[in-house]
Amino acid sequence: FIVGATGIVVNGDPGWSLVHVDTLLDFDKWLNNHDKNYKINNSDQRSVQFFAKDVHDFAWIASPNFLYEHENYSGIDIHILYNRENAEEWTSQVAKRSVRAMEWLTNNFGEYPYPQITNTDRLKGGGMEYPMLVMDGSDSESLIVHEFGHNWFYAILANNETDEAWLDEGFTSIQTRDYMMDRYGEKGFNQEDIFWVTPFEDRFHSFTNMQHKDQWNSIRFITSGRDEPISRPSHMFKNYTSYRQNAYKKPGHMLAELRYMLGDSVYKEIQKSYYDKWKLKHVNETRFIKVAETVSGQDLSWFFNAWLHDTQILDYGINKWKRKKRKDGDWDVQLVINNFGNRYMPLLIETELENGELDFSWWDNHLWMFSDTVSYKVKNKPIRITLDPELQTLDVDFRNNTTKMRNNFIFDWPGQSYSPRDKYVFKLSPSFQYHPLLGHMPGVNISRSYGYLSKQMLSISLPTKPSENYNSNKLYLEYSSSIDFSYKFHNIKLKYWAYKQAGLQEVGLEIEKKWSKVYNRKPQHHIKYGFYSQTDVDTNYTDLYNSGDLGVSYMKYNYNNNNFYMKTIFSSSINILSKWDFLKFSNLISGTIKANEISNLISEFNEFGFRYRLFTGKIWSTNSSLPKQVEFSISEAGSHSANQKHYLRDESSFYGYEGLHNKYHNPGDGNVRGFLNNEIFSDEIVSVSVESYYQNEIESLGFLNIDLYLFYDFSYAKKANEFKTYSNYGIGFKTDKNILGKKVFLRIDIPLGRYIDSNLLDNGGNMIFSFEKAI
Repeated sequence: FIVGATGIVVNGDPGWSLVHVDTLLDFDKWLNNHDKNYKINNSDQRSVQFFAKDVHDFAWIASPNFLYEHENYSGIDIHILYNRENAEEWTSQVAKRSVRAMEWLTNNFGEYPYPQITNTDRLKGGGMEYPMLVMDGSDSESLIVHEFGHNWFYAILANNETDEAWLDEGFTSIQTRDYMMDRYGEKGFNQEDIFWVTPFEDRFHSFTNMQHKDQWNSIRFITSGRDEPISRPSHMFKNYTSYRQNAYKKPGHMLAELRYMLGDSVYKEIQKSYYDKWKLKHVNETRFIKVAETVSGQDLSWFFNAWLHDTQILDYGINKWKRKKRKDGDWDVQLVINNFGNRYMPLLIETELENGELDFSWWDNHLWMFSDTVSYKVKNKPIRITLDPELQTLDVDFRNNTTKMRNNFIFDWPGQSYSPRDKYVFKLSPSFQYHPLLGHMPGVNISRSYGYLSKQMLSISLPTKPSENYNSNKLYLEYSSSIDFSYKFHNIKLKYWAYKQAGLQEVGLEIEKKWSKVYNRKPQHHIKYGFYSQTDVDTNYTDLYNSGDLGVSYMKYNYNNNNFYMKTIFSSSINILSKWDFLKFSNLISGTIKANEISNLISEFNEFGFRYRLFTGKIWSTNSSLPKQVEFSISEAGSHSANQKHYLRDESSFYGYEGLHNKYHNPGDGNVRGFLNNEIFSDEIVSVSVESYYQNEIESLGFLNIDLYLFYDFSYAKKANEFKTYSNYGIGFKTDKNILGKKVFLRIDIPLGRYIDSNLLDNGGNMIFSFEKAI
């Protein structure tokens, strides 16, 4: 075993020289020579003594598979131990990152007092810190900087992490972010060092500022109604997410606000003074705050109490403003600032002038004020005013911080996630639709979003085939909007939409409430209330509907608990908007059971398992017959679901390939996939689908996920007041792959036998396909 530990070696041999990698050689060549010459006697024992001074904890680590590299920073030894299976990623790079981390931390906080630091590989992801020894679950530069930072905050400045975790995790969180943004710019990462961003994405995608990304993460949490005070013993937090936010994320934002409020030089002096006064001693909240107040010369109790002992929310906004030109050519500005939250902060006011210059001033009449009028003078005509222009505070909604939000226009690449806090993001992408009566229908999709708080979508399509009979040469529009009210009403979202398509118009509105016992963890509950109205149905354009207006109100309840899912829907007609009257109920239960969950005897077979789906539905109506957009389909999802996919709106809408359209399966309702295109509808149904599957990931095919399965579908349904059974069995295949940052699915099913009332209809064999992963 090669060993590493807290302290320095004072007796024995840890084995480093035996596995010391010569980084001047190509690694594969060095490894080949090493394997030829390295001999070990398994009966040998290694005895090593380490000595450490001024530490309050220690750890040691050992492995027969360790390789070793060495670096030095200002006379401090840096030992690198990593498992040989990770050697390609670790060799040389981890040593360089370790040196840079030491330099950064020393320059920002103070001299490292120990003689060495050991950076070791570990079997599990994540990291763990001990004095002079850190364990990293990967070669990630941000992870290395974070764990090295703990030798300042936890080892040298020794807090009790059980009682006050924020005193080390908060400091290491902000310094890690500062390091990564200082080195790699606002996105905070180097694409060459990470696996989750492809070269294509790095070249074409827009990436959210690293600080904005962290702020959005915490804003979601503190507006969820599940927030807790930072200054709470670790074991008292209600769940891991709350601990993570209050030990790591929120304290990092608090320190960023402290730096913003006091200025870089004062903040740096606080850090230095805190380090010099308390290094190699024990620290706590009171001791840090006292240093901050002494250095700044301010009473900061109002600031720290709000952050550490309460869950107050910051939300400032500009209520109104006026500008007036003076006789001397300058301009007077009057600005009304409102505090829509309950936490206080001084704010930097940025005034953009017509000549392109920026004027800055501080508003510090903040304490206990919920509204204040600020008057000041500028040299040129003001055209925009912004509070906290660099977004250094955790203001939960920046939109009211400025008199005019900036816009950012980007191409909507698949899988792209871009959410700056100070801009509306407009995303544009082309669309292509087809209908034989309208020809090719090129168009554009335009969206405008602000984080998760709001999103609007507009799709415009223009038919190219002129025909007076079929309303061509008219724009077809689809619009939708969603607004998140989490700040005022926890986890409430409003959606509304309207569209004018070929053969159909619809408007609708929906209110959604989402909750879970543990924030953002399963089991999760969703409840939705809404309505929609459909008019101008023209069956020349679509085969999804029968003629007639339809108005529907509904309530949906979703329950999701990892491998178990349930969806219940109650809906009814709105009589004044509908040609038909009905009351409709459906319930879907689906899930997955892995083979290794059934018995310990088959615990090794984690690639095998079972999927199941149970659907029940019933419709009550005084009408003798109901249209297909109301009834249940035996084979696939109903009209409302299919219409959301433009290529399923009519037989020919699959870009003119009717043969492909008729083989496309949109999963839902009865889901007896072998009866696709038989157009069997029912007002009372019970259906069951089961699949026995085998899953694997094939590295040789570019990590392509393969899923092979046997399936059986069965439905007991009423048609024309007569109950019949419909069933089929078959084989299937599906796969998914990340293409240009977006996961794409392909599913192929081959029914091998179809039955009606136990009578063999045929031997199946007609292949169907889908871009939906199904049951």
